[in-house]
Amino acid sequence: MHDNTDGSGVLVARRVAWEDASLVEGTEAVLWPASSEDDAAEGPLPEASEGAAAVLSWVSAKVLRFETASPQPLAELLLASTLAVGGPARFVVHKNYQMGNTAVCDPPGQIFLVERRELFRVLVAVPMSVSTGTMKCSVHSIDCSSGGARAYLPAPVDVGSQVVVELGIGDDGPLKAETTVRHCRKVKEELWVAGFEFLNLPAGADRRLSQFLALQERRLMPRVSSVTLVEYRSHGRPVFREGLANELTPGSLVLGLHEEHLPGDLVEVNVRLRRQSFAFSGRVVASSPVLDDNQVVVRHKVTVCLDQQVRATEDEFRRAVRDLALEKLASG
Repeated sequence: MHDNTDGSGVLVARRVAWEDASLVEGTEAVLWPASSEDDAAEGPLPEASEGAAAVLSWVSAKVLRFETASPQPLAELLLASTLAVGGPARFVVHKNYQMGNTAVCDPPGQIFLVERRELFRVLVAVPMSVSTGTMKCSVHSIDCSSGGARAYLPAPVDVGSQVVVELGIGDDGPLKAETTVRHCRKVKEELWVAGFEFLNLPAGADRRLSQFLALQERRLMPRVSSVTLVEYRSHGRPVFREGLANELTPGSLVLGLHEEHLPGDLVEVNVRLRRQSFAFSGRVVASSPVLDDNQVVVRHKVTVCLDQQVRATEDEFRRAVRDLALEKLASG
């Protein structure tokens, strides 16, 4: 966890009721002994090495549960640092009881969410159309924030020009907005990446966009780094190939593959976690070569944003990712 400050060392945070903080099961946490509830509101956090590594394993209206790497008894009053949907979170909880590696705590009265210095960009691949006076193309976004969106384009757009963008978010039809091109650079032959800043959003679009981004950000939590064998199919092939997932979330996968992929490529992935098989489709939002010591490409790091799944499937996969985080904690 890293604190944001206003430049003078003062923490920039907002206080929210814990029910509104959107804590996510499976996220990593650090726990330290606390002297009072004020410990969450003032000063920098202690060094992570001085605390106990943990995973937030259960969140309900009456209980927060942490799993720790060691059964060593924790203090009765605990300062916790973790990640919520709204950003880095810190709060003080009272430990009700502890059984081995499991600490069961009362929910905190309040949570402090550290404010992000910039508009936070959320990884998301949604259908996106870009219309200029001379060009109209259909692509998929790379990421999006409350202030704009980025995408890879088949042709350049002029920085400073005004462009009409439509984003396919939610079930209420595309969100149409006037934008300004803030940057555009060539990535490779016939591929450019451009950033668009929203100028005028329709009435109610701010709220719609904020709700969509919050839901998507939750889909990207928890994030677990763990090598997992997967099967994938892309480039219109009829058969699946084997690859490795190096990072998993309920809404995205980072894959290590032996072939290059372009942003927007459709990928089907089969993942097996905890004796359960999951099948996903998604779009590539990033791909970069991994080099060995001789600067030879040995594989490609490919980030895939997964399509929205039916609720039951995504919830089941979320539980499997949470359990993977707990296994990683126990083995580390």
